[in-house]
Amino acid sequence: MPARSYSDGHPIEHDGKEWVCSDTKKPIDHVGCYDCGLEYKDPAWIEAVIPDKIWNAIRPDGCDEGCGLLCITCISRRLEKKGYKKVPVWLCGIEPLRSMSGDPGDCDNIDILREYEAL
Repeated sequence: MPARSYSDGHPIEHDGKEWVCSDTKKPIDHVGCYDCGLEYKDPAWIEAVIPDKIWNAIRPDGCDEGCGLLCITCISRRLEKKGYKKVPVWLCGIEPLRSMSGDPGDCDNIDILREYEAL
């Protein structure tokens, strides 16, 4: 499913150059965190991926399953409010940072996910 824009909730996609509305293909002015407004293109943005089941429990209101956009700080705040602990997170390579955790499908990451699911 496509991500959703911060400002109006329309489905968006990246066309290789910029973020555009999936329906109209018009450029989107602001793509960022639903809670704090941090822009996706800001160097402070850290790409974080959490398991779908947990994401769907904390995703922004009005977003379809699997959709929405939150910065890592706001993800953490929502997890805390819902009482989640030790949620597996993958930090993806967004310049200037590079994740050391590897691909979510790596054996070590799968073991971490299985350990979490067993809690």
